[in-house]
Amino acid sequence: MIKLNWMRVFQRTLFAVVLAGLGGGIFALVQNSTFVSDLSFFQPETSDRKMQLAVSQMNSGPSSNFVFVALTGGTPEDLAETSALVVESLRQSDHFEFAINGSIPLESDELDFLLDRYLLLGPDIKASAFETKNIRAGLENALEELKSISDQPLARLFFRDPIGHIAATVDTLLVGEGPTTYDGVWFSDDLSAALLVGNISSDAISGSQQVAALDYMEAEFEQLRASDDMAIQMSGASVFARTASSSIQSEAMLISVISSLILVAVIRLAFRSWEVVLCFGVPLVGGVVAGAGVVQWLFGSIHGIAFTFGATLTAISVDYPIHVASHLDGNKSRWRALNEIRSPLTLGAASTAIALAPMSVSSFPGLAQLGVFAVVGIATAAIITQTILPTILVPKQSTPELPRALGRGTVLALPTQIGLFALAIFSVAYLTLNEKSVFTDDLSRLSPVSPELVAVDRRLRGELGASDVRRMIIVEADTQERVLRKQERLAPRLDQLVKSGDLGGFRMTAQMLPSIQKQRSRATALPSPEIVRANILAALSDTGVRPQAFDRFLAAIADAKSGRYVRVADFNSIPILHAQLRATLFEEEPGSWVGLVLLNDVENAAAIEEEVERIQTRGLHYIDLKRESENLMANYRAESLGWLGVGVILAAIGIFAALNPARAFRMAFAITIAMALTVSVLVLAGELLSPFHIISLILVLGLSLDYALFLSRETRDDEGRSRTLFAVLVCASTSVAVFFVMSFSSTPVLSGIGFTVAVGTAISLIAMTAFFAKDEKDRIT
Repeated sequence: MIKLNWMRVFQRTLFAVVLAGLGGGIFALVQNSTFVSDLSFFQPETSDRKMQLAVSQMNSGPSSNFVFVALTGGTPEDLAETSALVVESLRQSDHFEFAINGSIPLESDELDFLLDRYLLLGPDIKASAFETKNIRAGLENALEELKSISDQPLARLFFRDPIGHIAATVDTLLVGEGPTTYDGVWFSDDLSAALLVGNISSDAISGSQQVAALDYMEAEFEQLRASDDMAIQMSGASVFARTASSSIQSEAMLISVISSLILVAVIRLAFRSWEVVLCFGVPLVGGVVAGAGVVQWLFGSIHGIAFTFGATLTAISVDYPIHVASHLDGNKSRWRALNEIRSPLTLGAASTAIALAPMSVSSFPGLAQLGVFAVVGIATAAIITQTILPTILVPKQSTPELPRALGRGTVLALPTQIGLFALAIFSVAYLTLNEKSVFTDDLSRLSPVSPELVAVDRRLRGELGASDVRRMIIVEADTQERVLRKQERLAPRLDQLVKSGDLGGFRMTAQMLPSIQKQRSRATALPSPEIVRANILAALSDTGVRPQAFDRFLAAIADAKSGRYVRVADFNSIPILHAQLRATLFEEEPGSWVGLVLLNDVENAAAIEEEVERIQTRGLHYIDLKRESENLMANYRAESLGWLGVGVILAAIGIFAALNPARAFRMAFAITIAMALTVSVLVLAGELLSPFHIISLILVLGLSLDYALFLSRETRDDEGRSRTLFAVLVCASTSVAVFFVMSFSSTPVLSGIGFTVAVGTAISLIAMTAFFAKDEKDRIT
């Protein structure tokens, strides 16, 4: 007869229930959480409108849906042929609103709309354009071109546009001067690359939809290219996003797998039980689920960076089950073993949570999310460790095999402590006297996008004549009309800057679509159809051309003077023009319209900024996105340091309140040395400290505190002391190994986190062991 071990059955049943509960929590979190990944993580809650506009443009600027493409590796003829085929395929696809490679892809009805209304659009029209001599000169050129088969369509267009205004109107909106052309296709100056531009459909608002559009373009090129030697290069915000996402996801997956294997291997080797490995995941997963759930509830969404860092900070909680399992003994109850370490376990978790808590009230939503996530996660993990974990762990499976050397304690001589102190003094002096800043506010240094891809983007934009998306002027008002009027008042000032050489050129919506006020003024200034008809009749003398050929031109003049003005909505049926207008004139929210003035070849940014400030018009902002991003990072770094300092002070107050003064002072002294040495090693290794390094130092602080609390606690015998040291060594081994793997990531943020925590953990272990892992006679009690 088989005798059941009811306690064991209860433990396994409880374990299954706990795992089911965690699984349900993960499922609920995935189903009900909204994850975001834009620059809102760095955006402070501020009334500074300029800062808000800058972040908005960094998130989804005017070229966010544009893809710049170069086809290389073939003869100009083959490249031109392939370019034409690819562009035609993109135009037929639902993935793209339009694609252009030199020719203006307007359908007949779209061209008819422009020709019927074009007199109200584009640049100003000189009155002399309607004079008899100018119409006669244009007519003679058109009649000559009609003799050439290839030029007939353009020549026939003359009769609907004898003043030549439609070409200037469309060029102003589309490409300006444009790049070099060969066989009707855009090319680089040396004809080594065929160029084209695609605009991803506005319906593709998610990252996956944009990736699908890019994948489609690459697949079409592979199918349509004229030779196997040809290659495609793409750039643009969507390309950067796909590259970054792919890089981070693949590396994060690889790092997660390797780190998990290392973590499992260390725990399995230390505790000789697979069940213990599973049990250790309960507090950690429970903390992550709880932290993410509270963030979603409080903020309505979870930022990807906050989730990543929150989970990383919560990972400190894996130390708690290691301490519990290390002190379980089959000769005494689990709760008794837990009670022996409850004080340092609780104090360590509480101090770490207190140090992180001030971030939860940060003016940066991302930092506030991170603070809430970490505090809730660590507190939850600590509670689970002290309530559920002892019940599901079995003492005989959790008892480590303790080396005899550990039982005798680890003795580090006083000279070692003096050496660490001297190194810390030297480190502080070096950091203080170092003339170079140890911090970086350059957001591009944290980007996972390679410098090579950035260089390709810069080259393609230059060859295509695309605007500089770094610097722009933003005009805002409560209506479209007022935005356009402000742009029209700004244009003469910018023209002067172009003449002075401070600015290469600029593009604004008002160049293509004048305000209603200006359209009304232009319509009034147009000569009457009767006067123009008389000038045409005079110009037709001796040409044999019938006056009726110009009837639609005269009808366009009459329509322009009828009071039927052109508005943004009229371009909805013309995708290529609608996309351009939408990129530079849009309603940010009801009653708040924004117009972008894009700048080309900025030679004197200071002169442009001074001119904008001199205008003193409300709702007019000159923005340098690089400078604004650096200001954001500087503010974020300053606030991170500030809240870190407040957290450290609060944690110190808690330690001094809970411990006797001698023990608390020694602990603070050892942790300070460890933190100073960690920062020095980072700087000497060439790391410029970003906010992510600073947040990582919080984790190092928590680990140092954990090691110090356990190593300095009073134990009854050598076995208790050896178990404590064993637990600390296992904790440190897992942390160093896992974050050391992360330090090899090509993503700067991930590598920075990994290197900081790996170095900090190793130094903390050495420092805490030097000051606290002493023989019985030297131990601080």
